[in-house]
Amino acid sequence: MNRNPVVNSFPVPEMLRMLAFLDDLHASGDTNMLGAEQELDVFNLSKMESHAVLAYWRETFAERHPQE
Repeated sequence: MNRNPVVNSFPVPEMLRMLAFLDDLHASGDTNMLGAEQELDVFNLSKMESHAVLAYWRETFAERHPQE
């Protein structure tokens, strides 16, 4: 999925749930996505894991949403 070992440590379904969560958060406009790491607390991630997941979400956003 990614060269980042932290991101690769998550099962694909879990990673997809986190990406969908971040996509929904982005679409809501309720949160500045630069600070969205804190929102990932619902997944009980460490700070390092939250940072890696959010970085992966940013890096892959255009690829996952080509129409936007």
